Amino acid sequence: MDEQETAELTEDQLSSAGERLASTSTASQAMATRWLGILQRVTEGAVSHRDLHELLQESLVRIREAMEVDYAAVLLVNADGTHLDLYAACGPEEEMIGRVSVPVGRGVAGAIAASGNPMVINDLSRVKIESPLLHAAMKSLVGAPLRLGERVIGVIHLDSARPHRFTDDDSQLLQLLASHVALAIEHARLFEAEHAARREAEIISRHLQALQAVSDVALEYTRLDDLLHALLQRMQPMLGVENVAILLPTPDGHELTLYSVRGPEEAVMGKVHVPMGQGVAGTIAATRQPLVVESLATVPVANPFLREHFHSLLGVPLLAEGRLIGVIHVDTVQLRHFTDEDRQLLQVLADRIAIAIARAQQYERVRQSRTEAERQVAVLREAAARMDEFLSIASHELRTPLTNLAMNVQLMDLWLNADRNQRTDESPEGYTAQAVAKVQPLIQRSHRSIQRLDRLVSDLLETSRIRENRVALQLRRTDLGSLVREVVAEQLQAHATRTVRLELDTQAPVIVEADPERIEQVVSNYLSNAFKYSPPDQPVTVVLQVEGDEARVSVRDEGLGIPASELDHIWTRFYRVAGVRHQSGSQVGLGLGLYISRDIVERHGGQVGVQSTLGEGATFWFTLPLARLEPAG
Repeated sequence: MDEQETAELTEDQLSSAGERLASTSTASQAMATRWLGILQRVTEGAVSHRDLHELLQESLVRIREAMEVDYAAVLLVNADGTHLDLYAACGPEEEMIGRVSVPVGRGVAGAIAASGNPMVINDLSRVKIESPLLHAAMKSLVGAPLRLGERVIGVIHLDSARPHRFTDDDSQLLQLLASHVALAIEHARLFEAEHAARREAEIISRHLQALQAVSDVALEYTRLDDLLHALLQRMQPMLGVENVAILLPTPDGHELTLYSVRGPEEAVMGKVHVPMGQGVAGTIAATRQPLVVESLATVPVANPFLREHFHSLLGVPLLAEGRLIGVIHVDTVQLRHFTDEDRQLLQVLADRIAIAIARAQQYERVRQSRTEAERQVAVLREAAARMDEFLSIASHELRTPLTNLAMNVQLMDLWLNADRNQRTDESPEGYTAQAVAKVQPLIQRSHRSIQRLDRLVSDLLETSRIRENRVALQLRRTDLGSLVREVVAEQLQAHATRTVRLELDTQAPVIVEADPERIEQVVSNYLSNAFKYSPPDQPVTVVLQVEGDEARVSVRDEGLGIPASELDHIWTRFYRVAGVRHQSGSQVGLGLGLYISRDIVERHGGQVGVQSTLGEGATFWFTLPLARLEPAG
């Protein structure tokens, strides 16, 4: 009800009261004028206030002055209708407001409320009074119920500290005033209810707008980092704070990590780790309850940055389906009294944010799973392609020496048998000598083919042993220098046209604990590759060095080199560098030599490696630990 309606209602009431006073035969014109003046004064006081407490306080002041009494009080019926609570007072009992409660039906005020009628007591010492202060200080009393129709909503009573004889006129006047006060109370309560409803609507509207903003962000972003960045950017001005931070639990759930920040705390993002149950965020996470801190200087913190840069904090847990997702807190540089509305708004937003984070995390897990699945598919496809390539190469490499053997056998059969039948004039001794001379090259080529077959099969068998971890080493003290010399000499016999430069760091024995045959295999593989991938007129350099407690063997060629993108793959089983062609020598190989060499060296406690620049050749090396010196004697 607005002021105009109230004013119109008041004028009607004054007019009605005037008619009633004019019709009262016992009231004099002077009394009527006095009563109208008092009503006017009290009504003006009631109209000027919308707050119930202020309205009653102002009304009591004016009634006390007009009625020339020492004390005035209003007691209102509580929600369950069993007691009267002291709500407003003007006089010695003011400090008791909110602390005095009188049962309906007991004491003076309780009797007035129970009967619904006014009451005059000129000698209070003769009646039982619930209020000790009133009993000790007041002598006389007049009281009236506050009625709205048939319903009693409270009691108003006036008291005198001196013996005073209140008249029936005083009682009637107070009853008239009580009806106006009751109506003013009803109007004030309606206004408060309307104001509360409007305020609640504004809060709901604000919450809905905030939720809509958060929902828009949640729908727009799927990546967690982008989501949180956009959310905090919206929330900071929405909540009127200088800092907004989200902490997420570590995978083991023992700590919270400062994951996303909007504000000064960005300076320590990623560096803050809060144990569960400790500090502000740890307490919120452990209790799963909101926390309001007006002064951060008064509470323990796990992140000193908070205490150094902020004054007040409000934090709530992020929960989704009962699961802790994290903690969100907002901070202000100046002192701020966070209200229940602030807490409710942050909690409403936190609930929606928790769902968005859980969804983003699930999306990230699905994305990672898909990426991993795609990677696995790519690996399997690559493996299948390499297997197809290997089978193609293997069948070709195995077929080549077999074809050579078959041709050699056919030729030898032709020369030894078919030709013999056609040359009957030649003696057996002469024919045999000529046949042996003729088939000798075929026998040598067949022997090389058998060696090639043996090497291919040996590589395959060695690969199988490596995969099944069945490689056995026969370790003994071995002079690596002598071993390298022997392998170089053997390779030069097989590649007589090649040049090998042997550089030994020392002429003294280089003793290692090794399986000589296995290490010979490694050196042979390195040299074989160097011959294959370098021009026949270019030298190959073999170097043996002692570095600390290790021996290092390196083989350098002057070939085309290896692309940088391939260096990490050349030690892989069946791997062959794409686009790199043999420069000389045999092309036999399954892409197993370096794979086997690495396994052998690592089983000896050493390492392998390669340095190469495209167009400038390559250097393959391996290291072995030196053997411990044997004790003298």
